[in-house]
Amino acid sequence: MRRFIAILISLSLISIACTACGGKKKNVGLDEDLSNIHPYIVNSPYAGVLKKCVTAAPYQSCTLNELPPLGMLSSPPDLDDIMGRVVVSHNWMGKRFKDVLEDMPDDLYYLFGALTAVVIDDDIRPSYYNPRTGAIYLDPGYLWLSETERSVINPKEDFRGEYIRRMAYQPVWRYTGGPKATKRTLQTIKLDMAQLLFHELAHANDIFPPATYASVDPSLRIEVVIDRLYDDFPSTQLLTHAPLQSTMMYHLAGILYRGNNASSTDRAITAEQVGAYFEPDGSNDDYNYSSQYEDVAMLFEEAMMKRHFNLDRDVGFVNATNSPYCNDYILGWGMRNRLGVEKVKQRARWVVAQLLPAESNYDEWFDSLPEARALPTGVGWCDSEKSLDVVMEKSFHTESEPELIDPRHLLPAGHLLNMP
Repeated sequence: MRRFIAILISLSLISIACTACGGKKKNVGLDEDLSNIHPYIVNSPYAGVLKKCVTAAPYQSCTLNELPPLGMLSSPPDLDDIMGRVVVSHNWMGKRFKDVLEDMPDDLYYLFGALTAVVIDDDIRPSYYNPRTGAIYLDPGYLWLSETERSVINPKEDFRGEYIRRMAYQPVWRYTGGPKATKRTLQTIKLDMAQLLFHELAHANDIFPPATYASVDPSLRIEVVIDRLYDDFPSTQLLTHAPLQSTMMYHLAGILYRGNNASSTDRAITAEQVGAYFEPDGSNDDYNYSSQYEDVAMLFEEAMMKRHFNLDRDVGFVNATNSPYCNDYILGWGMRNRLGVEKVKQRARWVVAQLLPAESNYDEWFDSLPEARALPTGVGWCDSEKSLDVVMEKSFHTESEPELIDPRHLLPAGHLLNMP
């Protein structure tokens, strides 16, 4: 009960439901209004309860009998099963989501089994998984292809950007090796959505492990069930048996991602100093230190993007600047493919084994991973990528123009989990 109360207190700080009538929910920080959502498939088996369940306030969540996770009914769920749990603010979001899913790896379909629903709404930013409802809430900024579609999406910034900009350094990240794109296409947004879904579905499978489905009481509300499963979470076990070690990185993550107070000493820490704190530990991103749950999700996300799309991930720390130009962000420390660092590899290998079924054995694949490579320091963020002879992931400018920074790469690498 003590753990349950702590979870709900944290939830209330991040996501406060203002009213239950009409399905309207306002969130502190997230600041979203879900009153205009509706089932994408109106005659799906659970269409009648979807909106009520995904907008439920604390202590009012649906029971597993009312809205069971997909994996309790079919494992793995198929495309029709998943689309029957989608609720949207605009129908194009559901159609685009289906288009993206039609060409995704089998591993992703299996992971959907831990979900009760998928919510895509014009006000959601950033995306997150909510253990109170068992659903993921997705930012449609990942899905638009036309300016008409883009125009209905709330343009607000991810609120965590304000925390990051208080510091003398900024964390940066990117996936490299993907197609060079001059415009948004279904293929380019597919890669973005894969990253997003592997991350959020990692949360869902961590917090409601499929191995527990047969033992839970379906008459209970999902928030009660999840509280009782805490010791079974892979993230709890990883924290117990292979925890991250850097006290300073935990401290900095509290400032950057939770809004903790930053002293003048904290605000003066340089990119080079952060790299020295970060490099010896077993994380693949500084976002891992924001919670035990993000530690699991970041490791899993990078492993799946490498395994299924052969994308390497760069992580680094640069000087803080408000410039729109990529090479004004000078790299103080950076690395490609942190999965190739033995300590990181072993933690990621264990996480993947916990979140995927036994038949998805990737031990040989992990053994074949290339070694991590240091990115050159003292150069601009975009130039550091070119220096390793990798095609730019995305470029919207000619060679004669200075390259613009992708603003996503200055924001938290992972998405939210509404849990302490």
